[in-house]
Amino acid sequence: MSCNTCEREKRKIWPPCNTSPNFKVLIKGNWISLYECPDCKGLWVGVPYEPYASYMYFVQWEKSSKEWHNVYSLDDGEELQKWHKKQLQTFKMTLTKDDWASIENHRQRSYGRTPFDP
Repeated sequence: MSCNTCEREKRKIWPPCNTSPNFKVLIKGNWISLYECPDCKGLWVGVPYEPYASYMYFVQWEKSSKEWHNVYSLDDGEELQKWHKKQLQTFKMTLTKDDWASIENHRQRSYGRTPFDP
């Protein structure tokens, strides 16, 4: 059964949109953080993108918070940043039409700099 808040069973990605869940910050890192769904306690990794770090992209994290912290501690989150961007590329075909509209809005505000652009 899917969580009604984060849609964990249906979604791997939440782009910056009005309908993205209000996740709770568990571990704040350097331009990357671990979040928790307030209802199902599922974990999500969030990375903010410009302008003004105001466009947050979330990717589902299927391991524990301790594992996230261990990976983060190796290099201040650089490997997690690469993993996050790769996950966005891997699961981009699962995004909805509304999700893509939100990404297009971000693209226009950032002059073509989203995690989906080269």
